[in-house]
Amino acid sequence: MKRNDDDDDGEALSPVDAAEVLGCHPGTLGNWRTYRRGPAYHKAHAGRVFYLRADLDEWLAKQGAHARARFCG
Repeated sequence: MKRNDDDDDGEALSPVDAAEVLGCHPGTLGNWRTYRRGPAYHKAHAGRVFYLRADLDEWLAKQGAHARARFCG
């Protein structure tokens, strides 16, 4: 799912795709949403959740070099 074909940062990812980018299980993202942790997410019509690639990249940068091992390992 893409919002803007000219800008990869605007790429909208499903929770499954976002989990793949982060190297964790989609259920982990669900838990983080419940406890208001993890990267920013957005809701579309009918409550459909999606993540922007730019938000994932920004969140990972803030976590440091070992974010995937520390949070998704």
